[in-house]
Amino acid sequence: NFYKILGLSRQATTKDIKLAYMRLAKEVHPDRVTKEEDKKAAEEAFKELSDAYSTLSDPLKRKRYDLGNTYVGYRYNGRDVREGNEHDAR
Repeated sequence: NFYKILGLSRQATTKDIKLAYMRLAKEVHPDRVTKEEDKKAAEEAFKELSDAYSTLSDPLKRKRYDLGNTYVGYRYNGRDVREGNEHDAR
């Protein structure tokens, strides 16, 4: 759950999302890890955090996420779902 990753509720504002991301990014950034064996976990945590921010900070992606659609980037079920560009992209 992207909201849980950022420690926010669904009612969070765009500003809340940005502030939470900035705070957490400083904590989990892989460059801050000193032990080599912890780097992989830090990279994964940062990737999840970045994915959550990328989705929730974009109004169109957030709307689709909130509606329960699972998609990556601009593709959903093989279709290009950018606003005004809903054609088959397979």
